[in-house]
Parts: sequence; C-alpha cells; structure tokens
Amino acid sequence: MSIRVLKLKKGTCYQAVVRVAGRRLTKLFDRKGDADKWVRAKLEKRDGGELKIQNIPTLTEFAWEWMKFRTARITPSTHKLHQYLLRGQILPKIGHLKLDKISAAHVEIVLRDVVDSGLSNRRANMALGVIQKLYNDAISSYGYKIPNPTSKVQKLKERPKKLEFWTHAEVVAFLKTVESKQPSHLPIMRFLINTGARIGEAFALQWGDVDLEKGYVCIRRTVDRIHHTAQETTKGNKIRYVGLNPSLLETLKALAKESPEASNAKDLVFPNLAGKLHHPSSFQRRCFDKCVEAASVRKIRIHDMRHTFAAHFVMNGGSIYDLKQILGHSEIKMTERYAHLAPDYLKTRTSLVDFA
Repeated sequence: MSIRVLKLKKGTCYQAVVRVAGRRLTKLFDRKGDADKWVRAKLEKRDGGELKIQNIPTLTEFAWEWMKFRTARITPSTHKLHQYLLRGQILPKIGHLKLDKISAAHVEIVLRDVVDSGLSNRRANMALGVIQKLYNDAISSYGYKIPNPTSKVQKLKERPKKLEFWTHAEVVAFLKTVESKQPSHLPIMRFLINTGARIGEAFALQWGDVDLEKGYVCIRRTVDRIHHTAQETTKGNKIRYVGLNPSLLETLKALAKESPEASNAKDLVFPNLAGKLHHPSSFQRRCFDKCVEAASVRKIRIHDMRHTFAAHFVMNGGSIYDLKQILGHSEIKMTERYAHLAPDYLKTRTSLVDFA
C-alpha cells in the first residue's frame, strides 16, 4: 500500500493505492486522514477475503453468456436479430477486447464500419442498441463495475421511410381480384385492410378473440416467425381491442356460419387448408403478390395494408390518438407519421400566421 502526494492545479491531494491480486485500486482524497482510513478499510477487507477483483471477460466471451440470459426476455425474432448483429457487425471488430477496455471510440468504429459496408444508418443504430443493452445487463444484472461506453455515443440520423399505401380505388380493385382469383382468402384480406392488424396478429386470431355481438376483436397474440407458432403476446406486448365496421362484421358473421371451427374458442379464424397457421412469407408470395399483380395496382408489401388502413383512417378525419390505440403503437411519435394526411392538417397550420 502507499499514499502519494499529488500537486494539482486545484491544490494538493492524496492518492491512496492498495494492491489486490496483482492489480491496483486507487482513489484520490483531499485529506491525508481520509486516504489513510480508506486504505485501512480496503486492507482489512482484502485480508479477510471480502475484497476481490472481478475477472472481466472479453466482449465475445460475455456476449454468448448474455444471449442465454436474454432468451427468456425477448422474442425469438429479436433474439435472432441480436445474434446476427453480434456475429456480423460487432464481435469481428471489438469482440477481442475486455468489457472494461471498450470505449465510446470503439463503438463509433463499429457504427462507421456498418455504414461503410453498405448497410443503412438504421442497421448501425440497431447494432448500437445491442451493445447498449449488453452493457446495461452486464452492469445491473451481472454486477460488473464498468462504465457503459454507449452512454457517450449518439444515434446516427436515419432517413425517414416513405409511407406506401393504396388509394381507395386500388383497394377496391385488389379486393375484387381476390374475390375472383382466391375467394377463400377474401375474409382475411378484408380483415387486414379494415383493422390495420399486423399479418401475424391476423393469422393467430382465434374465435374466442372475436365478439360478433358487440362487434370487436381482441388482439392478444401473434405468429412467432422463427418457430412458426402462435405466441401469447403482440409486438408491443399489449392486448388491444379493435372495433369491426359493419361490412367487416358481416364478413366475419358469414365466415362463422361456414366454419364449424367457430364453435371452438381456440380454433383459428383464418387457418390454412390444413387448419393450421399460415406462414406469413409464404402467404404473401402465394396469395397477396399474385393478386396484386392480377389487379394491376401498385406493388406494395402485405404490411403496407396496415399503412393503408392508417392513412385512410386519418384522411377520413380520424384522430391519431385513437389510431395509436387501434394500431397498438407504444409511442405517439410512431402514429404521428400519418398526421400530415389529415384533411385540414396544412390548412390548420398555415392559418396560424395571418397577415391582413
């Protein structure tokens, strides 16, 4: 042990030093007596076996232990994304470094390399998010006494995505094509375009979630795309209730009469021919894309039917706060993407300035 006297600009201070397992613990004090007291306390703990130096692992060593820890806390698709980002973008660059040796500059290098490889700023920010979560858990759950290097790293600016949605005429043309080409899939297409539900939520919908008397459905589960099973949660981990407009209500009532499964609350509302879950990607290729082509409407993703519902909801005078609840957004800023589509949006804002 030792106490060094240091002459600094702010005045004299005392650096207390204690060695534990070959490593130095140091701390600065304004008074020599406080330094002596700290040293004696540390030596007492060291000699009693209470004071131990943590063996800090490398990022690669800790990452795979952390992924096991995260398994029960995230969805399988998010787990797969984390693995992809770790293997492809993060560990090849800084995986060899110990957790306490990784600085904000190292994290910035990872982000730069992601962008330089041709990937988007959004993908770089995803990598940043993984590193941030990893360090948060290392500190709070594993007890490592290390700084979080991501606290000093800002997200990259992301280019806003253009919202793709159909006009009313395109929706009508598409639904007419589905009715003539693939009539068995017309109910689910009407459901998607009239509720804004995600495709996985529609596939996982059970008859017990549908109240035909009161005219609403309960969105409480979705399809796990990795294991192809229905999971008892949605993307936002929320249960929400969505009303059915008159035409959609009649569609579901007719479907219930035609479906013997409707008497069983746990049976799927929109099963495949085998009575099982549709596979979202396969359904888009086999049904949606073919009907889009046959209808001669703009090619969009099946998820853009959700945007189509939202856009027309707002353009017809709907409140974005009501839309937030219907879509199950966790933050209002996600819903505000549709605000500019409101019919009086521009007029209301430009009228705030009126030079007579």
